[in-house]
Amino acid sequence: MVLDFAAQFGGVSQDDHRSNVWSGRVTGSMIGNLVVALEPLGSLMETANPIWQVKTRWIVPAGASEGSLVADLYGTVNWKTGRMRLSGVVTEGCLKGYEAVVDGRFADLDAAGTLQIEPVMASR
Repeated sequence: MVLDFAAQFGGVSQDDHRSNVWSGRVTGSMIGNLVVALEPLGSLMETANPIWQVKTRWIVPAGASEGSLVADLYGTVNWKTGRMRLSGVVTEGCLKGYEAVVDGRFADLDAAGTLQIEPVMASR
């Protein structure tokens, strides 16, 4: 399943005061709202670099056409080029256990791209 996403920067999370939050929509096989929390890994000093190692949480709440899901994804954001590459697993909801990969871009702090979700392939 490939979903397109677009999200607008909403600021710093009021829950943990460490994560940055984006709100938007997913479209494609699943249509619904989207909330993304992005937290840089490492020290505060490392956020001065243009490339961040990050952990993210992607939430498509109940009410989406296929049900809700939560995915915990890790990877990099290159703020100089705007490129975001993430991967991980769906941890809750209708596709729990599936692999998830994000290929996205930031422009003026707003994000857009694709979220690909597919079953984990069995080891041979």
